[in-house]
Amino acid sequence: MTSSRPARRRATSNADQQRRIAGCVTLGLESHGEHASAVSSIDGSLPVTHDADGRMARGAMLVLADQGLARGVFAAFGEEQAMLTLDLRVDWLALPPPGAHVEAQVERVIRHGAIVEVQGVLRAYAADAVVLVGTACARFLTGSFPGGGDVFAHVEHSDAAASTAPDFTALLALQPVDDGTVLPPNLALVGSPMLPAIHGGFIAAALETTSTALAPAELGWSPVDVEVRYIRPANATEPLHIVPRVLRASRRTVIVDAHALQGDDRKLIASAQMLFYRHVGEAADLTTETVESPAQRSGASCGQARRSRQGRRV
Repeated sequence: MTSSRPARRRATSNADQQRRIAGCVTLGLESHGEHASAVSSIDGSLPVTHDADGRMARGAMLVLADQGLARGVFAAFGEEQAMLTLDLRVDWLALPPPGAHVEAQVERVIRHGAIVEVQGVLRAYAADAVVLVGTACARFLTGSFPGGGDVFAHVEHSDAAASTAPDFTALLALQPVDDGTVLPPNLALVGSPMLPAIHGGFIAAALETTSTALAPAELGWSPVDVEVRYIRPANATEPLHIVPRVLRASRRTVIVDAHALQGDDRKLIASAQMLFYRHVGEAADLTTETVESPAQRSGASCGQARRSRQGRRV
């Protein structure tokens, strides 16, 4: 993650910029509105965005969260910026209804110099309901693209097209191996064409999907959260090895740690932790109830109240 250039003011729209990114085109991902209030969505009519039950796949929503929160970086600077994702966290609150349209919306942006923290939500819109699917938070380093270079200057269009895969699992095509899975090379998952680097959302999806096998839904487990830290870019022309392990298991909770590794020397690309919960004597489809703390009522989330005093709110 090496290259750094001064930002240049650009006239490119959100939609135009994302049409340059193969991973966005693959899922029909677009953003609408100005940077400070942009709403991002993926094309729910595409089978590739769904899981086997016809719901928006969690992996697809991780791509949406990563790309959607990136819109907040442009809000912090007032113009488009080179950036890469440092970390991403999503807390799952509810399942999207089958066939629902899912959007990611930026709610809060905090700038710490070249690092921008963006908070937002994932909402599902069905014919008769709006469901808060999850909350999301990511931090981005500005001034650099994964793999270096300047995507805005050198890549005007992407040759990618929306995927015709029957579901999201088929798009990833994870291959089982003795210690986990392997994500095969796939240029449809590119986030930065300069390496080309795999989109961070797809790395998160591979980590989450592989880890879920250690706490399967058919045994009553539900994911509570996923947190990914990105170490270095992953080359989309090489296999990516996902290795999960159980850190802790009890009657009601499982914590899974997973690493994404690449190359003969198995360099660490990203690490993730996921919490799973098993409903014992409870309805699996729980109602989410939000209780605000004093810090939240004053406009800061509980985890970021202290840091926000040192940052600039946009």
